[in-house]
Amino acid sequence: MTNDQLSLEEKVDEILKYQRRMYRAQIIKSVINFILFMVFIVLPIVWLIYWLRSVDLTGIMDTYNNLKESTGGIEKLNEALKSLSY
Repeated sequence: MTNDQLSLEEKVDEILKYQRRMYRAQIIKSVINFILFMVFIVLPIVWLIYWLRSVDLTGIMDTYNNLKESTGGIEKLNEALKSLSY
């Protein structure tokens, strides 16, 4: 039967069925969007915060200070070599 041949109650029933299907589809879409948001936005931020807190910066700072001191030593050595060459 076509929609023109349906009675008013049958048309209302069809509309209500359609609305229920759309409501369920929106709920499923919302759940999927929430899961995607958690996976692609929240989890990387939490992982980054955890990773930054677990990084040991003392070794990096020691290496930086050693490099800084050795650079100063190299500059002094270059100055001494320049003074010897004159």
